Amino acid sequence: MASRACKECHFAKVKCNRSDSIPCRRCERLSLKCVEHVSRQGQGRKERKSKARKTFDGSQGASVECAIAESTSKLGPEHYGLHFLVRSWVSLSLTRRSFGLLAKASTLACQCGISMDQILCGEGPFAAADTGVDRAMMFLPDVVIQPKRNQIVSGDPLLLSDIPSTLLQVMNCFHDDQTKSSRHPDNRWIFVRETKFGQSRFYVSQAFAKDFVPWGRIQETWEANKKQMKDLWMSPSEYRSYTQGFIHQISLHNVAGVPPTPTHAPPTKLRLAGRQDMIVENVKWAMCFQFTNLDHAFQFIEYFLPFPQPTLSSSVASAAISTSVAPIGETP
Repeated sequence: MASRACKECHFAKVKCNRSDSIPCRRCERLSLKCVEHVSRQGQGRKERKSKARKTFDGSQGASVECAIAESTSKLGPEHYGLHFLVRSWVSLSLTRRSFGLLAKASTLACQCGISMDQILCGEGPFAAADTGVDRAMMFLPDVVIQPKRNQIVSGDPLLLSDIPSTLLQVMNCFHDDQTKSSRHPDNRWIFVRETKFGQSRFYVSQAFAKDFVPWGRIQETWEANKKQMKDLWMSPSEYRSYTQGFIHQISLHNVAGVPPTPTHAPPTKLRLAGRQDMIVENVKWAMCFQFTNLDHAFQFIEYFLPFPQPTLSSSVASAAISTSVAPIGETP
């Protein structure tokens, strides 16, 4: 039985007369080492599949951003939400001094056919429709020349009164609510992030702060930039659901001025405050974006249990623990 071609003949794409342990004539003539060629056909595909699975299972936010970039690149070069995403990643990468995020913004823009002038100089198709004061990213020069230690990446706590009323209304949330019912913002699991000129501010309701993460810890985590904020209350295995909701919200805003529309996502799992080994199961949630302009947006997320929510935050936690909480990796 004839042996396979040797490695040297395979690479040269010539016929090989190697037989078992006898070197081929070509290797003898050229004084080459004659070893059997081992095919790697099929191995590359398996490796790519393995990497694809890590996109959502990895604990690093880079994988989430890659998944977002991969999906949003299909939206087209004149998509308003896509332009916002690229601009926000550019500004955030500079304030946080992240070459990785800047590379993702550049790759996404190139894949969609968006030029640097459109992003930096505001020469895109939205100049007439956008409500921003400056179409160009005029704030970037000061950000670029300042060292990292002087960068301002966050601000004071975001207040409900700072959030656009239209966004609050579609989420049935009112900052002037004088009642103390279960639908009062203080008694609901609400997280809001404002992104503006490469800086972020955060709002967390009293119930969210007590049951999951207080504002101070979110602020510290964001400024330290060593882990994802979502890791504070969300398991990495739940990133897929979050990413899909984020992508859908971006896709809704194909032009300027689209009214905020909530996305209701499948149930997720949340970590309890101070109990990293315990999670609340079957938590429904909704996400909603509102863009003020290409450099300013609000992301509103509310989590809620499938049964009526008690008035007090402690009651919410107690009910959740007694009905649907289990150590991570186990089923209640």
